Amino acid sequence: MTPERDQPRPVRIRRLPSPPRMASAIEWVHGLPLFGVLSAAILLLAALGATDYMSAADLSFLVFYLLPVFLVTLRSGLWPGALMSVAGTAVWFLANANLFQGDSGDIIPIWNLAEVMCVFLFFTYILSALVEALRHERTMSRFDPLTGVANRRYFREMLDLEISRSRRYRRPFTLVYMDLDNFKSVNDHHGHATGDALLRAVADTIVLCTRDVDTPGRLGGDEFGLLLPETGSDDARTFLATLQARIASEMGRNGWPVTVTAGAVTFSDPILSAEEMIGLADRQMYAKKAEGKGGNPASRGLPHEGGSPPASAPFGTVN
Repeated sequence: MTPERDQPRPVRIRRLPSPPRMASAIEWVHGLPLFGVLSAAILLLAALGATDYMSAADLSFLVFYLLPVFLVTLRSGLWPGALMSVAGTAVWFLANANLFQGDSGDIIPIWNLAEVMCVFLFFTYILSALVEALRHERTMSRFDPLTGVANRRYFREMLDLEISRSRRYRRPFTLVYMDLDNFKSVNDHHGHATGDALLRAVADTIVLCTRDVDTPGRLGGDEFGLLLPETGSDDARTFLATLQARIASEMGRNGWPVTVTAGAVTFSDPILSAEEMIGLADRQMYAKKAEGKGGNPASRGLPHEGGSPPASAPFGTVN
């Protein structure tokens, strides 16, 4: 569907809210190359040991030995962080071995060594638990707990990013809105446990049919969305025909009388917001549903260039 060009429309691209600084720092460190982080941590530990060894006896560097432990734990988790804690404790002890030469007996150096190691390991455990909690919270806020695909908020965020990328590189993308026909009858006659299994089966089928760069999402109770980056209308047609056939096969295998109605819009120069685009694809889907449930979007042609699509068109284009 091509909007009128006589009156330019303002660009309304929603800016994504900035994530918390701690979460951003963790994501940044976690995305660094493992070899680079390990190399930096080892070099930092060696530099700390050399500086500590050559410094005055009353000057302590103990707290700085936590820096390489911090980096490795953020990047790789508990066990690599624990190994770095042991290495940091050993380097600290060797750098300060002269402090224990005058002590009577052997228990004091061993006690101090064990105390420092316990502090380092406890720090590693607390930090790794914090990182896991933050990642779990972020995952729960992004993905639907039942199906495992993106929830509506995260799907909209990914759509916002694709809008910005499409505007910058002038690459098209396709947005799909899908609704499960007769889903309520499955819930009513077979129970909600069967309905949940059906939703998971649909989501799993969508994930298996999509690329890594695609974003499937659950937008409502029995409504799914699909974001297809760098996908024109012809490729989207072929893909949706395959996807609907796979879903129909899965529904038939389980004896579920459910079909899928889909509406899709291809955008080549997006000027709408994410919510407006979702609404446009939703209207395309309902226009197709008005003709009859479970229609195959590959069987219809694109609307004529330069005008609004007819009510029956499952595909639209926005240039």
